[in-house]
Amino acid sequence: MINLKVNGTKATIRVIRRGMTFKKIPFHREAASYLQRAIRQGIRSERDLVGVPFAKLSDVTASSKRGNKTRGHAHILVDTGGMQKAIVPAWDEKAGRVGFGDRTHASIGSHHQHGTARMPKRSFMGIRNHQGQNDVQAIEKIAERHFEKA
Repeated sequence: MINLKVNGTKATIRVIRRGMTFKKIPFHREAASYLQRAIRQGIRSERDLVGVPFAKLSDVTASSKRGNKTRGHAHILVDTGGMQKAIVPAWDEKAGRVGFGDRTHASIGSHHQHGTARMPKRSFMGIRNHQGQNDVQAIEKIAERHFEKA
């Protein structure tokens, strides 16, 4: 069984499987790296974990974003790209994790993830299951490649 847990702005991957052995660190590394790519893609697609489009930016916010000046339009969760770059994988013998590499982006990400009194919720950190993208199935396939019969 694969245990995927999202706590705030951190996702954790653990495998519990009786009668099977595998090299945990390579699996955790590959699964965490996959989840990092999936989360970044979700931000670029501007859809939440179940495929609902993010709430649009207010006109004031959209006009103030740097990307609006260089690309002619504003991406909802992308201005400089710093938040996406700060989403990093980590792994050890116990689990693979995806989270923010610094507190500044973790705070910004948390505001987007959960929303605030002035900002709508735009959940991007977690496990996706929409439009043919099922993160659980993808991670299960990664696990199967790493399992060996005991």
